[in-house]
Amino acid sequence: MRHCFILLAIVTLCSCASAGPVIVQDGEARAVIVTAEEPSESAKRAAGELQHFIELMSGAKLPVLPESAQMPAGHVRLLVGRSRLVQGVEIPSGNDKDVTREGFVLKTRGDSVLLAGNEDAGYRGTEYAVYELLERLGCRWYFPGEYGQVVPRSPTIQLPDLDVAERPSFAARNIWMSGWSDRTGDHDLWLVRNKGTLRGMFAFPGDGSIHRLAPMAKYGEKFPDIYAMMSNGKRQDASAQPHQIMLCTTNPKTVEVAAGSIVEHCRANPEANSYGFSASGDGAPRCYCRFCRAADHGIMTDSGLTPSISDAYFNFVNNVTHKVNEQFPDKYIVVLAYANRVRPPEGLDKPWSKNVIVQLARLRLSAVRPIGQEKDIFAGRHERTLKAWSRIARRMLIYDYGPHADLSRMPY
Repeated sequence: MRHCFILLAIVTLCSCASAGPVIVQDGEARAVIVTAEEPSESAKRAAGELQHFIELMSGAKLPVLPESAQMPAGHVRLLVGRSRLVQGVEIPSGNDKDVTREGFVLKTRGDSVLLAGNEDAGYRGTEYAVYELLERLGCRWYFPGEYGQVVPRSPTIQLPDLDVAERPSFAARNIWMSGWSDRTGDHDLWLVRNKGTLRGMFAFPGDGSIHRLAPMAKYGEKFPDIYAMMSNGKRQDASAQPHQIMLCTTNPKTVEVAAGSIVEHCRANPEANSYGFSASGDGAPRCYCRFCRAADHGIMTDSGLTPSISDAYFNFVNNVTHKVNEQFPDKYIVVLAYANRVRPPEGLDKPWSKNVIVQLARLRLSAVRPIGQEKDIFAGRHERTLKAWSRIARRMLIYDYGPHADLSRMPY
């Protein structure tokens, strides 16, 4: 494995030697890192990371200077982040509810190299620009910490000629350990170095969080019929654990109460672009009242043991979203397609709302092969479910699963 890393480093550095400015020559700095007079925290981190890895690669520590400083003669300027020196260059900026403004540029302009991106609203575009450059120089971060870090060594570093403008295909790119394995202290830094996102961009539909739409202490006595009927014919009551509470999704009063709770949240959190909720994924949560059972569309879950409740459940989701959007037309509702409601609905009372975001969390999938992998029935089924949802859902998230505890049985 060590020989493979050395070969990779040599090939990468040699490929950079054909064009572009030299920033380190025989271990001596031939460039300076330049920021704004008052750079953002993101730009500060980006400049520090660039300085750190160039020094690891070459032994040369590039100075970090503000844009007003006197520049050493004959040195290349690595312009990190927004400043007066990058005016006139189109750099992603701002924010919108669809989270589409992320991106960065990486450009060579004479004796200057521009590394800048969107630093507004929690974006890390400038940091991603720096990591893109370092990747092109052969750096890799396979695992958190120095153990998973690959840094090629060379006393001379010459950059390629650069003209890069990137925007991500996926707005949210993060990892949640969910208790399956320990998370090291440098996990977040590793994720950012690989251009991951530390924030979810949209509200997370926590498993079992549907109880927040109708708190039992507030509505249990007043509206007992908005809670699920159990198989014994009784409604859930205050004895139920919150994360196990299910609602009667065909009851119009349930829609009214749920939408009211979300509207209250939107008023209290005007900056939030979305609200997320989900029924529990433990077992097969459902309401056994005659109206909810009548809404079953005759399709079973993958196990073949329980019916899919997608029609009643997503009709409820859709109706709640329409009602919330009467007062907050720009707010998204994020829900899991999971467990006994992983399939798209077959019929709805109203047209599917463009403001519903579905996060597909398909169980019984192939955790080590790509979605749609040929000759893998689980990967193929995952792809078919994703395509079926994409025919009605304008925006989607994918809740993908790793191998979980099975990693403990792998031979290393």
